[in-house]
Amino acid sequence: MSGSLRFILIFTLTCESIAWAAPFKLDRFGDDPGLVGHNLTPTTYTAHANTWTIGTFAIGYGINDNVMLATSPWLVAFYNMPNAILRFGTLTHGWFDQWAWEFDYFHTYKYGLNNYQQISVFNKITGTTHFSDYYSLHASVSYQYFFDDTRPFSLRLVPGNNTKYELAIGTLHEIRLSPYFGMFLEIGVLGLNYASPYCQYGASLFWKWGGGYLQLGLSRSVPISKPHFPFMYRLIWEDTFTNTISIVHPEIQLQFTF
Repeated sequence: MSGSLRFILIFTLTCESIAWAAPFKLDRFGDDPGLVGHNLTPTTYTAHANTWTIGTFAIGYGINDNVMLATSPWLVAFYNMPNAILRFGTLTHGWFDQWAWEFDYFHTYKYGLNNYQQISVFNKITGTTHFSDYYSLHASVSYQYFFDDTRPFSLRLVPGNNTKYELAIGTLHEIRLSPYFGMFLEIGVLGLNYASPYCQYGASLFWKWGGGYLQLGLSRSVPISKPHFPFMYRLIWEDTFTNTISIVHPEIQLQFTF
């Protein structure tokens, strides 16, 4: 057996022994307020009642075990974009174990770097199914309407038409190797109503300890095909499209809960 094959075999057996030799039980609902998911595809988890989560990705407060209010300091600091986020989550029966509805409001103002100009509302509906303690599936549909998209953030890509809204679907696969360590794998479609939709995919690793949470990863938006632009938008969008063949989104979070 070659050295590389021997390494792959040993690595595989080691991962399996870690994942399956010592089963663990997770209290899913409300137990993971830091695990909010990726930029496009979220989870359904909410903070505990009267609990704060503070970090780079969000400053949030659990009004109760079902409702969380938050804002993103990252967008405020680097996107001149004050924002408000409301997430409502609940247990349910049927295809999904949990449901969540999230409403986001984004509004830029002229301060700081002043690189962005955007006003939009973002609605997300997400369902979560826990197949086991090791694997959960988060499936989400979203609708974002842009009142102003003069210089928007990276989740508003070149539509190739005159649409003012954006439809997306996404799945986020949560894989747990232990109660404290795991990964997210994301696959979806951004801009279902665009002249050419974008494939959205990404991955991140997360680590939990005490009241802390660290997530490191990236997601990427790639056009499925180059659209034929309407004449009136050709001069506006074609050069822009050439510069946005591949957009990378950081999926980096450092959160503390107390």
